This record gives sequence, structure tokens and C-alpha cells, in this order.
Amino acid sequence: MSKIKKYLAALLTLALMASACAAGISMTVSAAPGDYPSADEIYEDVNTLKEVYSPNGELFMSFWLSSAGEAYYEVVYNGIRVVENSKLGLRLDYGTLDSGFELLSTATAANNTSWNDPLNQMAVIPDKYNELTVSLRSGDTDVNMIFCAYNDGAALKYSF
Repeated sequence: MSKIKKYLAALLTLALMASACAAGISMTVSAAPGDYPSADEIYEDVNTLKEVYSPNGELFMSFWLSSAGEAYYEVVYNGIRVVENSKLGLRLDYGTLDSGFELLSTATAANNTSWNDPLNQMAVIPDKYNELTVSLRSGDTDVNMIFCAYNDGAALKYSF
């Protein structure tokens, strides 16, 4: 794995864990790249494959469900898979939420705003990304998985 690929994978993992932390969710990363089959081998219903591209089109995130209702995603940057076929799921106080998902709906949105860096009074930070919200149900639990594709990174957060 090249240095840039490792770097991007580490940044994505940190962004995912930071989002989970901000939402008060415990998150574990348990699979190494290549531990799961490719998207082509896993999903049987092509209608569950959803993608979101960064504003400049150099990065995209894919989401799909397996026939067992397991959620997967991957991230591709400049044609290189930096996160390969990773299974999504959560360990919650009342059990594990990692299979039996049913796709309820999807929605896309674009964000092009900015925010002021409180540590640097003169710095205005652009916040430009495209977002894919995937609404799922597993048993009695509804969850949204929100994928954000930035020009220079990717993020994933869960919403209940």
C-alpha cells in the first residue's frame, strides 16, 4: 500500500471516528482492506448501489447492501481505492446493528458554505462537499448513514 493510500485511509478513519465520537457513538474498525469481497461480488441487487462524488469529481464513496442486508462502503480517490469494501455496523447498548438492513430511501445534497476558525481570527474555512443520506431499517431501528465527499477527504456519520 502506498504512503498516500495509507495516509488517506488513516485520515478517513480518524474522520469517521471523530464523527461517531461527536454523535456519542462507539465505533470500531475491525476489517483490513481486502477482508471483504468486492462490490461486484457482494451485492445482488444493483439498486442498492449508491454513490456520491466530491465537488471536483476526484473522490467518490460507494454504498451497497449485501443479500443478507449487510451495509458496505468504499472510497476511491483519483482511481485508487483508499478504503476497500468495508462493512458498516454499530455496537449499541441494546445489541449489534450490522445486518438485516432494508433500504428505505436515499437523498443527495450539496453544501458550499464556510466557517470561521476560532483559533485564527482571519481564517475563513470553506466547507464544500456533496452528501448522500441512506435511510435504513434493521428490525425496529431506523438509522441514516450520511456520506460526505469532500475534494480532499471523506466522512461518514450515523443519525438516528
